Amino acid sequence: MKTTTSIKALYGAAALAIVAAQSASAQFANGDLILSFQATGGQGATSTVAANLGAGYSFRDLNSNSLNLINIGSLLTSTYGSSWFDRTDIFVSLNGLRASGGSPANNGGPVVNGDARNATYVGYQRTSGDASTYTPWTATTSQLQSAGTLMSTYNSTVITALAPTNQAVIPASTVNTIEDFTTPKSGGVRLVNYNLYDANFLQQLTSGVLFQKDSVGYEASLTLQRQNAYNDTTGDLVGNVVIQTGGQDTPVGTGSNEGFFAIRNDGQVDYYAVPEPSTYAMLALAAAGLGAHVIRRRRK
Repeated sequence: MKTTTSIKALYGAAALAIVAAQSASAQFANGDLILSFQATGGQGATSTVAANLGAGYSFRDLNSNSLNLINIGSLLTSTYGSSWFDRTDIFVSLNGLRASGGSPANNGGPVVNGDARNATYVGYQRTSGDASTYTPWTATTSQLQSAGTLMSTYNSTVITALAPTNQAVIPASTVNTIEDFTTPKSGGVRLVNYNLYDANFLQQLTSGVLFQKDSVGYEASLTLQRQNAYNDTTGDLVGNVVIQTGGQDTPVGTGSNEGFFAIRNDGQVDYYAVPEPSTYAMLALAAAGLGAHVIRRRRK
């Protein structure tokens, strides 16, 4: 009989294999994570740089880091200039949505890979390389439905643009709403779907390195948070949401922290997973054992 830890390890290995396969694939699929960059002025202001990072559920299940998922440095340089990473008028966002397989009136429809209809993945700005720290967020089912509707309107454009290489420049003249998720709304207060996202769901680039992790400097970073749109759908991941009673306008639960993406100044995108609770438990046991050993030595 396999232990829980070994089963989690198997899931993690499978997820890592999926991530590797998706990095080589060029097929946009429902629920894929889209990393997007946009300038509010200057060179490249009329274009959105977008990259497909792969299925959100694969990162949700990942318990090990995955470095160099994709490199979009050449595209960022040709669009925004060689010093794009030091421009303070460029914003970065991360969004993913599973919006197929049933209607909202049917409790979200069937669950696919643990995600019900309108399960939403979103990036939250961060300034630290500590994967365990993040700002939780809550949303109602109706808010997630609204966000899903808006996000779905750019999917056809994204599918077409990303089909060849998983990365593309999407002109502002193209009919889509992806730029509305990538730059602040007028006044810099909230995004277009203001009932759910606030300005913290964007990362604004700064002049200089944002933080260093493992001796590597990163220019931007977004926590990956997941929010399932329904709290009564069979197949919800246990422990992923805080189940609450009520209708569609009550909070579904606290968004879960899956890890974070970080971007280097050469355009390389890395992913750092959140350590498993079992890892923390082992560290705690090790610390307790060391403390007991020290006490015994002092008593002798």
